[in-house]
Amino acid sequence: MKPRKILDARNVVQVELIAEYSMLLVLNDKTLSSYALPSPLAAIDMLLPQYGRRISHANLFKVGTLAGELLICCVKTTSLSNLNSVKVYKAECLLNNGKKSGFTKIIGGPRDTLTPYKVWLLLIFL
Repeated sequence: MKPRKILDARNVVQVELIAEYSMLLVLNDKTLSSYALPSPLAAIDMLLPQYGRRISHANLFKVGTLAGELLICCVKTTSLSNLNSVKVYKAECLLNNGKKSGFTKIIGGPRDTLTPYKVWLLLIFL
């Protein structure tokens, strides 16, 4: 099977697929973006939207669970001020129930949301 380009992104550092929430997280150019997938199994054969939802500026991220909740931890390091920030986001899946507008009917499916959970600023003395 020949590889096929499904996302036009440069300088990709890290990619994470979260099947439970139908979400693809991509870290490129020090920016973490999320892409919503129609279904977890359709990720191979579909084209992703050209632009993802920008979550945060980060150097690295890690996905994990705590007490049954999915958390995404983003770390941003700066060498000039010795100030590092750690932002934690909580993943939520909102189903499109109830009244739907015309645009929502076209898109359909679950919407991914990442809500801020905690923020820490770490000052490092050298």
